[in-house]
Amino acid sequence: MLFLIKLLISLQIVFVSLDTTRTSVERADKMFMTTAPSDTLILRQIPNHAFRLGEQLDYSVKFGSVSAGYARLSIPKQDTVNSRVCYQVVSQMWTNAFFSNFFKVDDLVETFIDIHGIFPWKYHKRIREGKYKSNRSAVFDHVRGLAFERKEVIPITPFTQDMLSIFYYLRTLDLKAGQTLYIDSYADRKFYPLEVKIIKKEKIHVPAGKFECFLVEPAMRAGSIFEQKGQMWVWFSTDKSHLPVMIKSKINIVGSLSMELTQITSISNE
Repeated sequence: MLFLIKLLISLQIVFVSLDTTRTSVERADKMFMTTAPSDTLILRQIPNHAFRLGEQLDYSVKFGSVSAGYARLSIPKQDTVNSRVCYQVVSQMWTNAFFSNFFKVDDLVETFIDIHGIFPWKYHKRIREGKYKSNRSAVFDHVRGLAFERKEVIPITPFTQDMLSIFYYLRTLDLKAGQTLYIDSYADRKFYPLEVKIIKKEKIHVPAGKFECFLVEPAMRAGSIFEQKGQMWVWFSTDKSHLPVMIKSKINIVGSLSMELTQITSISNE
């Protein structure tokens, strides 16, 4: 999803992408030799009362004060990866007719999140932004602590999040104002240590309604070798769903981007 990609560029993070021909996916899957999880790592279980199969969240996207397009986060189905049942989580972003005259975007990002442990096993991205096209993918071996992308093998910590799954992982936590969380993440063949600050509670109004929210700010962890070139804020609702109600960023070169929740849909696929 272009919007989330642009936001995370502000942290010097770029999403891993989707190969529509599946060539890079197949190559990565062949490198990922772990079958069923072994005794070397006890895969965690995290209670999840925040989201379920069939959830769909729709957003309006703005570049500065100009309406640029639409975005959607959805959980359309369950799948099995590495003998584990997963949620397929999909993010989409597309520009409206007006903005497409200047710069057309049609992006899709998906991750496969372990239902019980809330961590990703596989991540794909397909980016179409103007004349730019990108198709990439990665798979994760949390037992051995490795990520596989193309021909590279990158060391990670167990339960490392990708740049989409991290939103869903945060939703399952018992968030509290003043809290600081340390979450390891992966993107673009790099391992990123993040620091996530739960700054305060505040009430906001978006097209979907009024919400009491936690204001959350992710940033590179102190001592990181990566440079942070912008800021990002996410407003998660304070109820048990912890919905990502609004996201804003300020990027030094690009400017400001914002995404506001317009509709919540729960579709039963059971």
